Amino acid sequence: MGKGYKKASSKKKKLAELKRREEEERVRIEEEELARIEAERHRIAYEESERVRLLEEARAAREERLRIGEEENHFKQQLPKYKYALQEREKAIFDVRDWKKFLECSELPDPDDESAINSYLTLWRNNPNNDDDTRRNVTNDFKECNIGIELHRLIQGAMYRSINKHQKSEELIHHKHLLQVGEAVLDTLDDMTAYIMQFSDLHIDSETNQFHQITENITYGLWVNIAKNARKKSVHFKDIKASTDLALKGMALQKIAMRVLQLAYDPLTPSCKVAPLLAPLGGIVYVDILNIPPPPSAHKGWTIRKVTDLSKKVKRKPYEQRDPHGNLVDPPETGISFIVPMNVMVRKDVPSVAWWDSKHATWSTEGIDFEQIQFDMASRKLSFTTTHLTTALALVHERTFDIPYRSWKCMPLPTLGKNCALYTIKTRGHTTRMSYIDDVVFFIINDRVKLLSPHRPELKHLFNRFWQPRVLLKRLAEAGLNLLLDDSDAQFTDRTPKLAATEEKAYAEMAWISGFCAFSSSRWNHDASLSNDIAVFQVAKLSNPESSASFIDIKDPTIDSIHSLDDVEHYMPSIPTDSFETMAYWDFKCSFIDSNEESSALSLATIPEHDTHLNTVLTLDEHYASDDIHQWVLDSDPLVNETLRVLLCATRPLSWC
Repeated sequence: MGKGYKKASSKKKKLAELKRREEEERVRIEEEELARIEAERHRIAYEESERVRLLEEARAAREERLRIGEEENHFKQQLPKYKYALQEREKAIFDVRDWKKFLECSELPDPDDESAINSYLTLWRNNPNNDDDTRRNVTNDFKECNIGIELHRLIQGAMYRSINKHQKSEELIHHKHLLQVGEAVLDTLDDMTAYIMQFSDLHIDSETNQFHQITENITYGLWVNIAKNARKKSVHFKDIKASTDLALKGMALQKIAMRVLQLAYDPLTPSCKVAPLLAPLGGIVYVDILNIPPPPSAHKGWTIRKVTDLSKKVKRKPYEQRDPHGNLVDPPETGISFIVPMNVMVRKDVPSVAWWDSKHATWSTEGIDFEQIQFDMASRKLSFTTTHLTTALALVHERTFDIPYRSWKCMPLPTLGKNCALYTIKTRGHTTRMSYIDDVVFFIINDRVKLLSPHRPELKHLFNRFWQPRVLLKRLAEAGLNLLLDDSDAQFTDRTPKLAATEEKAYAEMAWISGFCAFSSSRWNHDASLSNDIAVFQVAKLSNPESSASFIDIKDPTIDSIHSLDDVEHYMPSIPTDSFETMAYWDFKCSFIDSNEESSALSLATIPEHDTHLNTVLTLDEHYASDDIHQWVLDSDPLVNETLRVLLCATRPLSWC
């Protein structure tokens, strides 16, 4: 075959290949168009279904809002009965306590009376004996400061009552008084110190050059450098078991005094702008370097004292060092030691120490060598080094150390008394011997709380007495178990706090039905799919609520014999685990949901044949249609319910568990 034939054959093949490709392209375009049309049809169908769904959800939401609005209008008629019953119970308790206070004839002012507090502080500051050296009495100064510390605690309790009642203006007034009383205590101790140094020949021991005093709330040691011994490297306060180095060059030859002032309360943290990560345990300790006035001299049987600016007021000497050119350089570390009070739990092998940064109004660990901190459990001696003196120091603890909670539970105790309840928190699961803490158990009666667990020797001062709820929680925090946290603490945890409107309303409504229901934590409360405006917990109605249960007096021998969880176990209602049902709570509604602790995933769908409702009362009313839930609410004790609400609001289990 010739060359012409080969060329024609090649051309035919190319044309055939071109047609094949064109056909394939046509088919591809048709398929893509069909796919596009199908996708568009699906998109339109999906958008339509979504539009219908959203319209249906909006319609259902409107109907739900209307229905819940009607429930709210109807339920408002029930609230005055409950509020009136609570006011009557509170008034009866208050009248008894007010009369008892009157009989005690206390010298302390009423912490709720602003004018009385102001008058007391004015008289304290303007006490003429404090200006007259011949009439000043150091023993009276210590007594006055101890009374001031007691007043500080009373004001703290009054502030907590204001918080419980959402009385913001009263809370701010009490907070102001806390700062003023704390300042008055410190000012009195300063002025007394100036007096002791001015009259050092009358108060300072000639052998040790020291003065010391130990009272209920104050441990005081003062060393005045009279001898000026160049070889002296430290000051040991034998009587108060404290010591401090003289680390600065030439310090032993300077005209100075060293004061160790240990206070059993914390007047500084209330001035923090935001809640600090660290909080003092067992109070604070001041280690001050003070300038001293000229010493007295004797002349022909007379004692001559020079009157200077230091005669009435102390002047602190900053802990700083300069180089040969007069420039400030980092001062050397100085060793400090003091005794940690017996009512403080040290829960870490190496505890933390901080100093008060007055510039930023917070506690700081900068300049404290962590490796040099030592704590001897037997002697309770805490030793450390720091580059910060002439300020407050403290053994501190992370506020969030026991967060998150592992679980929580509360229940009524109707067989003991309709005014009794129990609240238990399992805190964070620490495993070391020092860190571990047993379940925290509160026994509630009327408006007071008794601690039943954990039984630790450091907490024995908190047992066998009844407390105002937040006061007990504050004392626990001071002892090393903090359950009082706010939203700012969340940054140091893996928890997101619940929305305040949701959380506070949930606690209030849980309290309404707490006379005949038990509550428990749910594993779904912090599920990743759950927003912070929804809370989830478990509810179990008592099988046979004791509507005929009677009140029991707080002075009853039965109540007096309750010291531990074992003492109340036989009063606890029998509540099978499978009787707990899961409830979801929004800021405007709640419902039993179709999930339990064994479910593989969280569903917020309301259980079949049920609706969402305004509150827990109406939700139970639908769920237990044969029971008179409203009457059970009215028959329960509003005072113990209110105390439970306060405990829940303070410990915030829905946020931290």
